Amino acid sequence: MTKAIDVTTEPVPELPFRTVAEALSALASGDIAAAELTEAALRRIEAVNPSIGALREVFAERARRDARLTDEARMAGRSVGSLAGLPIVIKENIDVTPGACTAGLDFLAGRRAATDAWATATLRAAGAIVLGTAVSDPGAFGVRTAEVRHPKQEGLTVGGSSGGSAAALAAGLCYGALGTDTGGSIRIPASCCGVAGLKPTRGRIPLDGIFPLAWSLDHVGPMAVGAADLLPLMQVLDPNAFQTAPQPRKGVIGYDPGYFADAQPEVLECFASLLERCRDLGYRLREVALPRPADILPMHGTIFACESGAFYLEEFAAHQDRFPAEAQSTFRYLRGLRPQDYVIADRQRTVVRRRVEGAFDAVDFILAPTLPVAAPSATAEGFMIGGQWTDFTYALVRYTALFNHSGHPVLCLPYPAVGGGGSVGVQVVGRLDADADVLTFGTGLAASLDLKR
Repeated sequence: MTKAIDVTTEPVPELPFRTVAEALSALASGDIAAAELTEAALRRIEAVNPSIGALREVFAERARRDARLTDEARMAGRSVGSLAGLPIVIKENIDVTPGACTAGLDFLAGRRAATDAWATATLRAAGAIVLGTAVSDPGAFGVRTAEVRHPKQEGLTVGGSSGGSAAALAAGLCYGALGTDTGGSIRIPASCCGVAGLKPTRGRIPLDGIFPLAWSLDHVGPMAVGAADLLPLMQVLDPNAFQTAPQPRKGVIGYDPGYFADAQPEVLECFASLLERCRDLGYRLREVALPRPADILPMHGTIFACESGAFYLEEFAAHQDRFPAEAQSTFRYLRGLRPQDYVIADRQRTVVRRRVEGAFDAVDFILAPTLPVAAPSATAEGFMIGGQWTDFTYALVRYTALFNHSGHPVLCLPYPAVGGGGSVGVQVVGRLDADADVLTFGTGLAASLDLKR
């Protein structure tokens, strides 16, 4: 039995608005000043963060200064950005001044970026107020973010590697966050913490200033409490995606029951409920064929090991004994590979991309569970998946890693567990470069299903 961590009982201060839209509207109308909203967020962080450890470093002085400058610009009638005054956090493997940008690695403790990463700078240019850095798995290798406690249910994992970002949102410390995703590291913690996250189409958001893990798999994207909250963030991060005319819709949702046939019964029950509700809303459902996880995971392991090893073993050879346990395991696996294994895996990936894109010939979007397990424990070593014992990491990336290789945009939405008691993450997958369509559809679907925040 899990025990709820009480982070909302008075006198713990709360953020004054539930949604990004409400906050931005109040800021624009002058109902609240950026300095006032920032102070509310800092008070909330001071009260709650010590118990969950979601944020590594808080930039109170810089945040207050930026908020004050935003208010002064508004009062003077000068133009401000579309996110002016909105408090957000940044994952610690993404460069952000004046923070220590360590990617969670102790041997990088003294590293401080001279400039913001592209994504950080773009959000700041739109007026977002960066409150601090969110805790990551060391080097972003894991999917557990063990340092962070779940803000709602003690004993459950927050997921990873963007676990601090997801936990900060779930705990009400901010309105938006940046995360990174190499095998599922935005979607997995979003699912575990009951928030929303978007892995954009590969390459749409520049990776400049982001600590690398596996160059062909790395993505950066926004996280927020709900799908609608992601829209203003993505309109800043990728405005071109919203200038393209939406593709014609057939009103057809695709799904592949064989792709997630080995999920736990609770997950299958939730997903069946989702499909039934989609039918009730008038969508037509059609089965599609996706590559199987059992085929994808060996390919993923090979490419991930080769690319992460090429970076870490070259750049930080002197610190090999200080690599996190997940990295050590990856590099042991790498030493058993042959030189041609990467080439073989990369050729397989080309076929995989075509198969995923081909699945959209007859459907508009594809739905799939995010995780095969409903409520993963923070201390679990692995899970029984399809009758076989599966390592924790491989279990949690089982349904997510495919889309890092195919590059398709994927939105993770929280869907309420059947019978109550938490939520299960659902992936909404779209065609390449149809990021705006995915967000628009996902936002509308969440509203139609009345998914509670």
